[in-house]
Amino acid sequence: MAFHPRHAYLASWLLLLIAFIFLLLCSISVPVVHALYFMESDISGGSRYGMWGWCDYSLSYCWGNFLYWGFDPFFVVWMTKVLVFYPISCVLTFITLLALLPASVRAEGYEPAPPSIYPFLAGMACLCSIVAWTFSMSMFAIARERLRADGFSTSFGSCMWLGLVAMLCLIVVAFLSLWTRRVKNSGYAY
Repeated sequence: MAFHPRHAYLASWLLLLIAFIFLLLCSISVPVVHALYFMESDISGGSRYGMWGWCDYSLSYCWGNFLYWGFDPFFVVWMTKVLVFYPISCVLTFITLLALLPASVRAEGYEPAPPSIYPFLAGMACLCSIVAWTFSMSMFAIARERLRADGFSTSFGSCMWLGLVAMLCLIVVAFLSLWTRRVKNSGYAY
C-alpha cells in the first residue's frame, strides 16, 4: 500500500493540532499562567520569565502582562517584542487546521483536497514558529549566560521545549503540504 495524499492530510491534521495546542500554551505563559514559563532563575529568591513578562516569587510580584518587557541588564529587551510570533503562529496554525479540515472528510467515491491556499498557510505558520522559537532561544540563552556569569542558577522551562516541538511539527506539515501539492499537480489518481 502506497503513501496516499489522504494519509499526508491526516498526519498533517494531527501535527497541526499538536502544534496549535503547544503554541497556545506558549502564548499564555508567565505571568498569565505561572506553571508555563520559558526560563527560571534563582535571582531575587526565584523568578520565572514568560511570554508577557516575569514574576518574582519571593515578593509575590509579577511585572508585565504586555509585550516588550525587560529585566535589565540580563535580557535583550528588544528581543522580547519578537515573542509576539508565538500567538501569530498559533493563529496561523489554527487557520491552517481549519483549511485542512475538508480534506480529512472522506465519503464514498469522493476524495477531497484542501484549498489551494493550504500550502501557503502551512508555510507561513512554519515560518512564524521558526522565527518565534529561534528568537526566544537566542534571547533566553543570552539571559541565561548573563545570569550565570553573575552567579545565579538558571534553567529553561517547559515553554521552550513546547515551542521546539510545535516548530518541528509545523516543519513536517509544510513539507507534507508541498509533497501533496506536487503529487496533485503530477496527476496522481486519488
